[in-house]
Amino acid sequence: MLRIRGEQLEAFRMAARNNLRERLAAHLHSSETGDAARIPRDLLLERVDAGLASARQFGLNEPNPLAAFLGLMFSIGPRFFEQRAIRQILGDGALGQADRMRLLGERATPGDWLEAARISPDWPAAPQPAGRGPA
Repeated sequence: MLRIRGEQLEAFRMAARNNLRERLAAHLHSSETGDAARIPRDLLLERVDAGLASARQFGLNEPNPLAAFLGLMFSIGPRFFEQRAIRQILGDGALGQADRMRLLGERATPGDWLEAARISPDWPAAPQPAGRGPA
């Protein structure tokens, strides 16, 4: 019988996390969500990591809900989930992950989304290439 040691299992988990991280970054880049297509790759990956950490606070760990959460972070703002109604929906652990993301679209009002954008600071500015300053 094949036995997988703990360190081997952890290596598989790490590889799966890195694969998901890369796929989510590629999706954001190709969909041109927010500024994802315009920032350097290393900065995009840092923001994906921050988004994954935020999403996991709500128990999100499946690819599609994570992609939706990250898409909202890039399009509304990196702290969109601090808006009261949105936070309440995301934090409802009695609902499945996909249901919570679906309910955001059904229950969060236009006013909720405007408030989320208002209270969510923009991402820090991407560094400018050498020799180029702000326009």
